[in-house]
Amino acid sequence: MTNRKQKQIDCVLKKLNQVSGIDLPGIEDPNRKYVFVQQVVDSIRRIQYVQHLSQTKLDALRANPYSELFDPLKAAVINIREGENDEAFWLLFLATHFGKSQAYGWGIVADVYGGRGECDIWTWDNITKNFSDFDTWFKRASVDISNEKEKLKFNNHRKYQSFRYDTACSVPKVIKSYLDFIGTHHSHAAKIAEAEYATGNDKTLMFDYFYKGMKKNVKSFSRLGIFDLLTMWRKLNLVDFYPQYAYIAGSTGPRPGATLLFYGYESGIDAKTLEAKLAELSDQMALGPLAMQILEDSLCNWQKSPDRYKLFRG
Repeated sequence: MTNRKQKQIDCVLKKLNQVSGIDLPGIEDPNRKYVFVQQVVDSIRRIQYVQHLSQTKLDALRANPYSELFDPLKAAVINIREGENDEAFWLLFLATHFGKSQAYGWGIVADVYGGRGECDIWTWDNITKNFSDFDTWFKRASVDISNEKEKLKFNNHRKYQSFRYDTACSVPKVIKSYLDFIGTHHSHAAKIAEAEYATGNDKTLMFDYFYKGMKKNVKSFSRLGIFDLLTMWRKLNLVDFYPQYAYIAGSTGPRPGATLLFYGYESGIDAKTLEAKLAELSDQMALGPLAMQILEDSLCNWQKSPDRYKLFRG
């Protein structure tokens, strides 16, 4: 463990020890508390890694889907630097939808975004103007990609999604629902302006506006997919909003983790009660604007192994 990480652990532990008026029976045991704090720090560091990309020198090949160096997150940063914010939003959408495969890395994103070299890159401008062409291309390409990549599957939190063309939530249908959600103007800036007007520019209400809008309109994107995508926008300073809640209703990890933390057992407490307690804990620990993502992520990982620290990469 590095000195920097140990300092972060000590800092979070100090903050947690100063929390008052909140019962935390799940971490009364000192070992459990330390394991929980380590997970909180890991969550903080994952956020810091993404934020650090904005100040990092990046090879231009990171934005090239035909290069082995392609990385959609770093490609998004490159596009932001070039003033191509719509392209950055689009790359983050693809990265969140497909995820980083254990077998193929960012290869699936590269295949779809790059059109496998069979056509022009499916940039935001290209796909919004020529979606029907993309639909036709994907119908054929999905078979080739599936045949070539026998271990093809989406990331762990989207493992039940299919790469087949003839499904209710096929890739083209998911993408089309996202394009429709952003609007016929094809401008994320215009969509953000719409949210600002609708919420009076309230930063937490704006997050909720997008969260509920995507949950209702974007196919196949679950609670976690939407939460991850919107917080990624915030981490890269594409938007100025932040979550007031952890959106744990229906979650399979954060909700039992929160129940264990606040009640000492793993089920039976309604999400609204847990959200209120998380908000109170967040305020006292002062973890920053993305505190709810930190708590959501760390609770999900901690409840998997509350007595023994394990490093989770996702």
